[in-house]
Amino acid sequence: MTIKKPITTLFATLFIMLIGWCLCTLHLTELAPIQNTLKQVVDTELEVTSLTPALPADEAIEDYFDIAVALHKLAMTGDVNSQFELGRILSVCTIVAYDREILVNNLHMLYAYADELPANVIPDLERLMQACAHFYPENLELFFPQNELYLSRFASESDISWSLGFYWLVQAAQAGHEQAVINILGIPLLPPMTVNIDLPEINAFLSEQLQAGNPDILSSVSSCVDMDQSQSVVLMEIACEKTSQCRMLHRYESSLILQLNSLDHVENDIEQPTLIGSLENNIRFMDLPKMINEFKLTEPNYQEHKEQLQSSLQDEQFRSDLIEKCAQLMLHRAD
Repeated sequence: MTIKKPITTLFATLFIMLIGWCLCTLHLTELAPIQNTLKQVVDTELEVTSLTPALPADEAIEDYFDIAVALHKLAMTGDVNSQFELGRILSVCTIVAYDREILVNNLHMLYAYADELPANVIPDLERLMQACAHFYPENLELFFPQNELYLSRFASESDISWSLGFYWLVQAAQAGHEQAVINILGIPLLPPMTVNIDLPEINAFLSEQLQAGNPDILSSVSSCVDMDQSQSVVLMEIACEKTSQCRMLHRYESSLILQLNSLDHVENDIEQPTLIGSLENNIRFMDLPKMINEFKLTEPNYQEHKEQLQSSLQDEQFRSDLIEKCAQLMLHRAD
């Protein structure tokens, strides 16, 4: 069967969105709308501090840099919640630090297409840009781990900086932070990154969450399944149905920044009409629910595949095999 270009774009976008950790290419992880913050963490003594619940969307935008500085102090003491939150912040704000000019220019370009996007897309991008405003390549070293062996594996400080978000998420996952494990599940690693997790110890939890329809694990494992049977798109649709049409997925905002960063990524010798077409196509595919719906129109057996997959998710062996397949992409034992 020949796959039409829009469907190819859909698969490519889903794949990029779901494995966006690859170093030197995407440099991102998912940042679920980080309206999470520490209770007066910047001014408190160094201690393990719990995170507050999510704030309403209309609350004042927080300065992620100040929060990250405080989180780093706690992360260095081994507080896994702080490691997890620090990893999420750094994974998004690192790309803002390095590619701020590109992101700002593309955001201005995006304003002309605001009517074609969901109402929340541009405000969400503006919020993230503002929240990450105080991150620069020069100050990212403040968040380096005190691990000389780890740091020695990289060729430059910039390479270390790109890995920071993933490093701190991995620290949390290896310490047993369940949401961190879900976040990194299914993400292929590039050397010198490693993950050292004893999967059998967490397999029961992941299987239980998959059976219960946890949207974050559904989106994570959607990068590990057979796309020829529409399974990847089905899993993403189920996840989006549970999360306000994708907006609350842990990888929603990173996918927006990734798309924003790539809006004008075309060869210099391409003619202007093609450039415009590429730009409009990239903008069009910033709307994940729309992409899913367009794919469904091209797949006559989509609903049947969806029902089959939903039934399979109730089978323990199917879930175990799916988790193992994802784990093979990212679980690498340290030397």
